[in-house]
Amino acid sequence: MSFGYKRFLRAAGPLLLVALAGCGDAGIVPVTGTLTYKGQPVPNAYVDFIPENGRPSWGETDEQGRFKLNYDRTHDGAVVGKHKVSVRRKPATAAEREAEMLGKKLPTSQEMATFFDKYSSEKSTVEVTIDRNTRDLKLDWD
Repeated sequence: MSFGYKRFLRAAGPLLLVALAGCGDAGIVPVTGTLTYKGQPVPNAYVDFIPENGRPSWGETDEQGRFKLNYDRTHDGAVVGKHKVSVRRKPATAAEREAEMLGKKLPTSQEMATFFDKYSSEKSTVEVTIDRNTRDLKLDWD
């Protein structure tokens, strides 16, 4: 009986390893996008995508509000499925990074403070579904 089991492992083992290796990122798709608020780009923000199942993804906006989602250190993108989307303010200067580490509020206009509060991880109700054809998201809020 053990002879049959060994033969099975020799024959099926490599196929099983190939199948498992291919499953690691099969549900991750590369995603880029643009974040705007009232039609204007939102620079210096982190955009967080929290899926119903799986690992979260995040991106940083540039001066034009563009971002690319990061899944982990070796993969860009997000898992396929429904995600809750929220934003956080990204410190733009060394002084702002230091203030954030000390727990101080970062200087911002009242309008942008309202934006970051409304779409914070605690309050955001925005949901986005990522599928295999998702490539360039337009997040134009309010």
